[in-house]
Amino acid sequence: MGEDLRWYRPVPGARFTLVCLPHAGGNATAFRGWPAFLPADVALAAACYPGRLNRYLEPAARTIAELAGLVAEAVIDLPGPVVIFGHSMGAVVAYEVTARLEAAGRPPRLLVISGREAPHLADRAPGPTHDADMLARFHALGGIPDEALDDAELRELVLAPLRADVALLDAHAAAPAPPVRTPIVAYLGVDDPGCTPAQIDGWSALTTGRFRRRLLTGDHFSVLARPGVLLSDLCEQV
Repeated sequence: MGEDLRWYRPVPGARFTLVCLPHAGGNATAFRGWPAFLPADVALAAACYPGRLNRYLEPAARTIAELAGLVAEAVIDLPGPVVIFGHSMGAVVAYEVTARLEAAGRPPRLLVISGREAPHLADRAPGPTHDADMLARFHALGGIPDEALDDAELRELVLAPLRADVALLDAHAAAPAPPVRTPIVAYLGVDDPGCTPAQIDGWSALTTGRFRRRLLTGDHFSVLARPGVLLSDLCEQV
């Protein structure tokens, strides 16, 4: 299974494996507490992007397509059904992973996205390029702790992956992607300042299968910090 996945709950003969893809600037540890909210027969792994955690010496991916290809390669031989989950930037990567798995004859059972507008509805204006602007935008979303703004070493630890991911999103193709066959379930915190229900509903155009949208209490990162409702609902969809 290599270095591309970090396992937080391996389950032999699992009912399904939930593969989680982190947000911009994030890493696999965002999902380390999630097994506590899952049934015992569900396995959980999180994608470990190049340039993060134990892969920090590797160069970061240069495109969303490159990153999705690495994740799809790690997932394709997993036993049993797979559910792909992506939060924020991870949603864009999760869609591309799903398309690759379908093309390889190994479609996931379900594609689950949260906190991110459909790619064809994304603002095409370039993301923030100055470190201060980048920190301010992601701090407003709740993804950067206050102490990281005041400590130079912490700031750089936060900024290095954030710069790489903002560049990935800026370079991502604006053309509408062809729909996948895999059903999509989309979640959104009602107080998320970065996405609207209408933008989340845009994902319905990217599947020929079933689409379902669910609004949750909280903001952009509540689904990561308090995932109980999302995971309970997700397990009912599989």
